[in-house]
Amino acid sequence: MPATTKKLRCAVYTRKSTDEGLEKEFNTLDAQRDACEAYITSQRAEGWVLVRDRYDDGGFSGGTLERPALQRLLRDSRADLVDVIVVYKIDRRRPLDKGDVYKLLNNRTYVGEAAHKGQVYPGEHQGIVPRELWDRAHAVLRVSPRVRANQNRAQTPALLKGLIFGVDGRALSPTHARKNGRLYRYYVAQRVLKGDAAGDDSIVRRVSAAEIEAAVVDQVRALLRQPEIVVGTWRAARREAPDLTEGEVNDALHRLDPLWEQLFPAEQARIVRSLVERVVVGPAGADIRLRLDGLGGLVRDLTAISPSALMAAA
Repeated sequence: MPATTKKLRCAVYTRKSTDEGLEKEFNTLDAQRDACEAYITSQRAEGWVLVRDRYDDGGFSGGTLERPALQRLLRDSRADLVDVIVVYKIDRRRPLDKGDVYKLLNNRTYVGEAAHKGQVYPGEHQGIVPRELWDRAHAVLRVSPRVRANQNRAQTPALLKGLIFGVDGRALSPTHARKNGRLYRYYVAQRVLKGDAAGDDSIVRRVSAAEIEAAVVDQVRALLRQPEIVVGTWRAARREAPDLTEGEVNDALHRLDPLWEQLFPAEQARIVRSLVERVVVGPAGADIRLRLDGLGGLVRDLTAISPSALMAAA
């Protein structure tokens, strides 16, 4: 470490609201600490060094400052034993935007490197993203966003293909037509394609793909805000993520709504297929059936996408 670099003593603080799961050999406090220690190591060129004392509050709510480890940490800070406090945090202040995602994708810490004053150096920590995956991701990023979006739209299949059915139980098939250079997409009933639906008013013969897809997406987004869906999703997600709280599920589902318009069509299609089990259209309207197990997986994705190591100068 250069003599001109000031040494900064870094303490890691971890917390969990309940004591559930803390008996495990490797629990959520250990995971938080590992992530923070890796971040401190990546900042070694800036003079960051780890304080070995542990400050762990298991089973204490974030709604109070009366936490033993936190109080001890504050005393050590006032005694000039700590310069920087590092915590692992799920950011619920706002949804991710494209700028946040690009920052994550350009963070060289993940490939075992460290950036300092515009220069990139080999890090002293092990990378968690394979170099080949990093290079492939950045090859995609080098393509113009407009070109990339157009390619995705051209390659994305009909959003509801294989999911949309008539009241007779038969699937509606995607089709399209061009008029005056403009593309019109539809879902058409099987009986219409076979020519045996004449005079039958019990089925929907053809529906605009743009209209039904928009209706399904709007309905899904509305359903995700309903309390009973939040509770059901939480129960489904806890099978694989027992530490997940109902509040975190609620935040994750609400985070999807403003994020939706920023997703590429292929990603929108992936989410719809993971959430929607079946769409049945008839003269009276559309019935949308969701997959709670798909909601659980989506919540795990959304809660994992925005963790960040947040440092605060003491």
